[in-house]
Amino acid sequence: MPRIVDWQAVIDKSTELVQCHNASGIRPTLRQVHYRLASSQVGGYEDTSNCYKALSRKLVEARKRDLIPWDGLADHVRRRDWNQPYSNINFKEVLESCKVLGGDPWKKLRERVVVWLEKDALAELVNSAARSYHVPVCVSRGYSSWTFVYENLDVLGSDLIL
Repeated sequence: MPRIVDWQAVIDKSTELVQCHNASGIRPTLRQVHYRLASSQVGGYEDTSNCYKALSRKLVEARKRDLIPWDGLADHVRRRDWNQPYSNINFKEVLESCKVLGGDPWKKLRERVVVWLEKDALAELVNSAARSYHVPVCVSRGYSSWTFVYENLDVLGSDLIL
């Protein structure tokens, strides 16, 4: 029979772990926090998928309550490809052309197209089409994590409330 987990103790220890890692310049993953908690069995926490899923939800709540910074955890599974039509960008030329062209064309339209993919296998195909239009392609591989959503607020819109 599974133990009852003291979630307050788990969140307190998770907050401490994330802050300690962040102070060293490291962004731990959810999985790293999970294994640290499971190895020391903080508050009855165990190495089970139920504990892992609950921890994910609890850490989102902890970030919403500002106990853990939104950028405190890393998500290395999902990615965004920011499509630039040129591999070598001369920033001086770009800045000069912005003066002439009036800046980012998407900002002028007050809208931005973003392609959000579930399948990593489609990324290369979609990137090749999106590149010439300066359209970012986000590959979330199933459900997006809150970390990945937070890291992409710049393309999703800063008025989103987490």
